[in-house]
Amino acid sequence: MAHFAGLLSGALLIGFYRWRRRGKTAEIVHRQDDEQAIGELRQRAEDLVAKMQVGPAALQYKRLFAEYPQQVAGDLATEYLRIARLSRQDELEADARRQLLLAAARQPKSVAPTLLADVLQGANTPKLSATQWDSLLARLIDSRQFDTAENLLLRLFPHQDIRSTTLRQANRLINAFEAAGL
Repeated sequence: MAHFAGLLSGALLIGFYRWRRRGKTAEIVHRQDDEQAIGELRQRAEDLVAKMQVGPAALQYKRLFAEYPQQVAGDLATEYLRIARLSRQDELEADARRQLLLAAARQPKSVAPTLLADVLQGANTPKLSATQWDSLLARLIDSRQFDTAENLLLRLFPHQDIRSTTLRQANRLINAFEAAGL
């Protein structure tokens, strides 16, 4: 009898919780909370930019990417890079470049190919997984950024852990060169 009462009270508590949340699951509520927090941090950063305080604004973007790395899209990464460049702080610009590459690896079409090529021209190549490099290289080749793709392949080739990805994308680049008549 006690087990039945425990099951019944648990079912009532779950029903009350769902009724109070208007049928939303915890995942939906959590996602909405994250979106609201991202919006607030973004608004703070934009307010600081409006006041011409680009250093603190870049720090807000850094905080945004640190707290919500998977939820942030390419447009925010592009904004972060623009503000980090204006702040003239090398550490923030390097972080912004890395975040832009990560966003482009997650969603290849979220970052313009010319901006991606510009970011990859830098001397520092961040540590990314083979899958992420595969996605970025494919994006460069598909958008006909052949010079950047070739330079990046040459920089990545010595890394043993991504050698197979590098070779596969090098073959794609050769085929793209031939198709373009270069």
